[in-house]
Formats: sequence, C-alpha cells, structure tokens
Amino acid sequence: MIRSLKKRNRVHNRTQLWTVNALEPRLMLAADTGTQVAAQVAGDVCPPASESLVQTESRSIVFVDQSLDDVGTLLVGVADALSEIVLLSPDADGIEQISRVLANRSRVESIHLVTHGSDGAVQLGTAQLDAESLQRRAGQIAQWRHSLADGADILLYGCNVASSVSGKAFVAELARLTGADVASSDDVTGSELRGADWDLEHRVGEIETALAFRSAPLQRYDGVLNSDVRSQTIEIYAAGQTGEESLDIFIDQNFVTTYYAVGGNVDQRQFERFVYETDAPVSADQVSVAFGNDAYDSATGRDRNLVVDKMVLGGVTFETEDSSTFSTGIWRDGLTGPGNYDTETLNINSIFTYSSDGGSQSDGQVSVEARGDTGGEVFQIRVDGNVVGEFNVGTAFNTYNVAIENDVSADRVQIAFVNDLFDPGNGVDRNLVIQSYDVNGETISPVSANVFSTGTHLQADGIADGFGRGNTLNSNGYLQVQDDDPTQLGTQIRFDAKGTTESQIIRVTTRTGEVLGEVEVDRGFPTRYSPAFRQFVISTDRDIQLEDIRLEFVSDGSDEFGQDRNVQIGGVLVENLDTGRIQRTTAIDNQTFSTGVYLEADGVQPGFGRGDTLFANGYFEFQESSRIAFNVFGSTGTEQYDVFIRGEKRATFTVGESRVLDLDEVVDDKDVRLEFINDGIDDQGQDRNLRVASIEIDGRLHQASPQTIETTGSYDGFASLLLNENGFVQFGVDDPGDVRVFTTSAIVQASQGFVTVRLDRFGELDSASTLQWTATPTVDDFPLAQESGTVVMREDQLRVPFNVPFAGTTSTGTFDLQISSLTPGVDLLGPVIRFSVI
Repeated sequence: MIRSLKKRNRVHNRTQLWTVNALEPRLMLAADTGTQVAAQVAGDVCPPASESLVQTESRSIVFVDQSLDDVGTLLVGVADALSEIVLLSPDADGIEQISRVLANRSRVESIHLVTHGSDGAVQLGTAQLDAESLQRRAGQIAQWRHSLADGADILLYGCNVASSVSGKAFVAELARLTGADVASSDDVTGSELRGADWDLEHRVGEIETALAFRSAPLQRYDGVLNSDVRSQTIEIYAAGQTGEESLDIFIDQNFVTTYYAVGGNVDQRQFERFVYETDAPVSADQVSVAFGNDAYDSATGRDRNLVVDKMVLGGVTFETEDSSTFSTGIWRDGLTGPGNYDTETLNINSIFTYSSDGGSQSDGQVSVEARGDTGGEVFQIRVDGNVVGEFNVGTAFNTYNVAIENDVSADRVQIAFVNDLFDPGNGVDRNLVIQSYDVNGETISPVSANVFSTGTHLQADGIADGFGRGNTLNSNGYLQVQDDDPTQLGTQIRFDAKGTTESQIIRVTTRTGEVLGEVEVDRGFPTRYSPAFRQFVISTDRDIQLEDIRLEFVSDGSDEFGQDRNVQIGGVLVENLDTGRIQRTTAIDNQTFSTGVYLEADGVQPGFGRGDTLFANGYFEFQESSRIAFNVFGSTGTEQYDVFIRGEKRATFTVGESRVLDLDEVVDDKDVRLEFINDGIDDQGQDRNLRVASIEIDGRLHQASPQTIETTGSYDGFASLLLNENGFVQFGVDDPGDVRVFTTSAIVQASQGFVTVRLDRFGELDSASTLQWTATPTVDDFPLAQESGTVVMREDQLRVPFNVPFAGTTSTGTFDLQISSLTPGVDLLGPVIRFSVI
C-alpha cells in the first residue's frame, strides 16, 4: 500500500546534548497529585505547568516517581534546562500516565524513567512494567515509538532491572517494542553511601544520552531506587489420574490458590504446568502442594490420585520424589503417617512440602521467541515427549525459557502448538509464530530444512508434514530438528530483509508458482541509526538456481496501528549444497525484475532495476548479474585504472567519474584485478598516485587489506593501499575475518549454571572459522567451568552466542576464559575475559 513517501528528517547535534543556560526545567504533573512535592522545589523550578502549555516537541522527558526518597534533590539536579520533568503519581497506573504524555509529543530524543526497579521490572505508580505487562499491553507500549525520534534512547534508573538473564530479556523486548535504544542497571542504583552507583551498565543499542542529573546533586542524594515489591514465580508440574483432581498451593501454611480438574497423562508422564506469582520472594521451605478431593469408586474402580512431578522456583528445580520432600501421609499398603517417602504421588488427601536442600539447577535451557495471531495461543516445550514447559503467548514476540539438562540435544526437543481454534464466525483463527528457538546454545530457525513440522499450512499443499515448511504452526502440531539432516543435500536460499512494521510476509516461490517457503519479516535488528537487515533462510532438497526463484510480498496493507506495510530486500544468495555453486545478487541490481516497486515518476510499474523496496503486493525475480562499485581515489583527480574480470579488460575509469560496473554474469572478488595505467605528472605539476580502499560486489564489501589482496603497491597511514607508480591490485585472497569477543557482564550468578559469550566477526568472511574456548581457574586450580569447547562460525555468520557451562551451581570464584582460533588468519580482539562467579 502506498500512502506517502515523504521522509521526516531530524537534524540535531548530540555532542552538545547537555547545556547550561538561564532557563529552568519545566515541571508538570502526570496526574492530579503532587502538590506537596512541587512545593518542595518551588524555589528551584518553575510552577507546575498545565498540559496545554507544554510543547509537543520536548527533546528530553524525565519521568520521576514522586514517592522516591529525597525526590527534591533529584528534581533540582536535572542537567538539561530544556528537559521536561513529569511527576508520576504513585496512586495511578504509570504506564497510562506515560502514554498520555507521549500521545501529545513528537520527535522525543530521550526518555528517563527515574523510578524504583527490581530484576526484570520497573515500578510505574500502581503498574509494574515487566515481561508480563510488555506482553499484555504490547499494543499500548508499542505506540510510544510514534512519539520518539529516530535513534531515541530510554534510560531505566531502577535497581537491578537487568541483573539476570530474564531481566536482560525484558530490556531487549522493551527496546524492540519501542524501537529505542535502552540502558538499564544491573545492580543497585543510588547513593554511593549506600553501596550503590549511578551507572546504567546494561545497554541494548547505542546509547547517546547522558544521565539526566548533574553530578553534585547525585552526590547529595541519599536514597536508592530499589523496589520493595518483588514477585517470584512458582511453577508446579502435575497430572491427575482421572482429570478430576484439584491442586492447592500453600505458602507458609496459608492457602493461596486452587487449580481444578488437573489434566495431563499419568501413564505417559505428561504433566500440566501451573504457575503462581508471589508478591515477595519465597524459599522452597515455604511452599506446599496439597491434594484435597480424593475419591474412590469401588464399583467402577475410578481412583483419584495426584502426581506432582516437580516444583520450579526461580529457575531452580525441586523434584517431588527427592528424599528431602516431606509428606503428611500417603497410602502404602495402609495409611502412613507424616514422613519423607521418595514418591511423587498423593493417593490420599495430603500435602507435599519442599526443602531448600533438595533443589537442583539445570545446566541447560530452551529459549523460544514466539507470538500468537490472537494472543490466546498456548504452546509446550517437550523433551523426549515429556512436557517441561507450557506458555500462553501474546500478540507481540516474547522469549519463553525453561530449564533443561545441559546434555539435551536439539533433536530431542519439540515446540508444540496445543490449542488451535478456527472460528470464522467470530473472527478467531489461532496460529503460533515461532521466530527462532535455542536449545543449549544451538539456535534453530524453524524455516531450516532440517526442521520437521506437522502443523504448517502452505498454499501449495495445505497442512502437511514435512521439512523446512516455515515458522508458523497453523494447527496443533510441532517443530522438531531431525537426526537425518536434509541440509546436506539440495539448495539453500538466503536473503536479507526488513519491513516498516512488525509483520510482513515474504513467500519464496519458483517462477511457476511452487511455494518453497514463507517467512515473517519484522523491522529488523535495532541499531543506532536505523534497523539493520535480518537474514532469512529457506531450504529445499531440489537443485534451485537464482533464476528460478521469486521473493513475493503477500501481506500489503496497514497494521493495527495504521502503519503501512512495505518490505525492503537486500542481498540474495542461492547455494547448491551438493556442488558448492553460489549465486549472489541484490534487489537493487539493474538485472532484477520487480512488480511492486513505487517510483515518483510513474508509480507502481513492472520493470528492471527499479529499487529494493516493495510498496505493494508484488515480487522480485533475479538474473545472474553483478554490480561492482570501486572505492578508489587519486591524489590529483586525474588517475586512471583498468578493470579486469577473469583476465579480460572490461572498463577504464578515471577516479573523479562514476565508479560502478554492471555485468550480466556472476563475479566474485577473486575475479577482479585493477591496474593503475597513467602514473606521471599532471598538467598542474602534481604527481599522480592511486589509492585503493575497497570494492563492493552486490553490496558485499571487500577490503584492500594485506590479508585479501596481491599487489605491487604499499600501505599508508590511512589503512588503504597506495600505488605510487603503474601497478596492480588483485583481490580474492581468502580472509576468515576478525573476531571480537564480547559479553554483557563479567559478573555471573553461580545459580545460573552457565555464562553466555558472544563472538562478533568483521571483515570479508570468505570462509568459516573454528574457534576454541578454554576456561582456566585463577585460584587453586579449582574448576568453576567446563574446561574447553569449540565454536564454529559459518561463512555467512556475523554473530554467534555460546554458553560456557559451570562445573556446578554453588561454587564461587573467578576464572579466565580464553578464545583461540583453530583457523589460520583470524585476528582476535579481546580474546581473554575474566569472570567472577558469585
């Protein structure tokens, strides 16, 4: 759909973000409260402003919880005189308060939430901003992005918001929903006298905004931003023998909730998951599970029994049959008294009480990024057919985690959609969309050819079983990696794409209309300036060439927020996995045919080389071709060079002219040779020299670095190649790239069971790289982590996370993690990290 192609440009200078002048910060109240707080600072800031007097283009908005201790010190300490200060009422929904303010703002560059916080949560008045509210109120929070400028920052000042893996996942989801870069604290925020600091250590994206407050008031502030309200999740996995059983949960012997008609399958050990959120942290000793409606019918033999497999508390698993679990009694050849019976079955009205000594932390984890079309979808994570986790999903992508043993491989895990419903009369059609999932550090794309699905609908054949059918389960079914990996045969199609909304559908077909796969494209990876492309992979067991495929945009229209759906395609690669043949091109190539590209000159028309963005339902078709752009410069502007492709001269360029060569054939960097041909003195008496920085082939950069070329020239201080006399530059020497070792935190909780490290790769990436990690204890040779392991980065991978498992979940200390390359030519940046396990 085409509505407007006008661009909104924002010009600003962030290097002068904080200024000092005669103006005072503007203070407004987000609700009809706060008079007393306003009076405290009346001599230092202007009076409360009515909302009608507040400008609609505040560059920075500082939302402050007016119930904070010593709030006046913070208010007078706001550094930017142009900032707008909004006091949040503790007696009203803070998410609503923020939404009302932002509804009347535009192009806001930074938002500061100065409130109490806890792990994975920010307290906003009577509301708590956490993973659950991001899911439940995704539509409302996503509206904030319409008030933000490109590259806007959100700073969360609350304590411990990103202190755990789940806390960091919450921050990442907030960044995704709002489109902003987000900074948060992984420890206590506030006065140094209380052991706190004002560092926002964890960041998603590039944070360009400084703290909202001057340093002197922060030094005077005597409080901390630690929320007193912290919830905890209790998960009970249980099954009823008849499906009529009820399950009660007690905390400190006080009843809190009942779950009726407990289902599952006792014989097949399929357990339902029951979740209760506490208002405060609890220990295992405080939790009891009770069976209260036992019955036996001698005439029919119907016997109610409750089987409780385990309790999971804060990620720690407590097995019911553990010898530390106490029961008030069971039936075992007669009625028994209270005791520890090493059983998980309550066959009389009785109670299980857990012990903190019986907990065990699984070393592994399954993480699933999923959403539903209606928000009512339910999916299960199964290991060897047993349910280990069940989740209700909303309409926004969220990450769902469950602990498993660290030796579980991906082929043992199923992601199952279990509550399909199609009711066209009421407009209900449940579908589960799985963006990706991770099993013990192995990331799986549902569209990969080794992923088998049983509930995916394709236009070509409806709902059928098969490999690589897409990332959507349209009926009850599952996704599972299979042992016999079909990706070893056939063709893999990889392409880069991003959209203007959270959901655009791209269908990959042959030119005859056969559907090869379908993917959902979102806005892309958030970056400092604009979203970056995501890569999508479609696999088939057939031999498919570049000229055979179409990329079809099939979901034009507007999303629920009225945003127009468009999709942009970047590079396209088709690889035959049997022969090694690789074909590359880009959507913007002059040999690419399209039917949905809009140009101001003629609107939407079919044609070649019209652009890379589909504004209406249409498709791209590709030809074998290449576009080479030359980043070549001269000292005088009169230097000339010849371009040879596979030994044949194809063009002569002068450095000041257009430097793009289009070819109706596929070209790789090893095919390209440049020759400087007119060394000497120009008409102005200046010496001609040719400077070669790089070439781009179909958008892929090839640097003129010592590792990637042969040449008669030399390198200068500008990291580019200099030819002082006639000579050549031959590209194409394989370069596996440079690898940077990255981690978000060097302090890890022992109970987490592992630490995640990320490898980022730069350079040409002409080949795969294999790296080895080694964990070495720093004291007494006591092993804190698994000693070593390897990580493989494919040719097309720019980023790979991996987990280093701990030797246990209670030992603390420090260890060094060293990364080394088993592939020659890889340069490592930051190869050693010291971790503190606490």
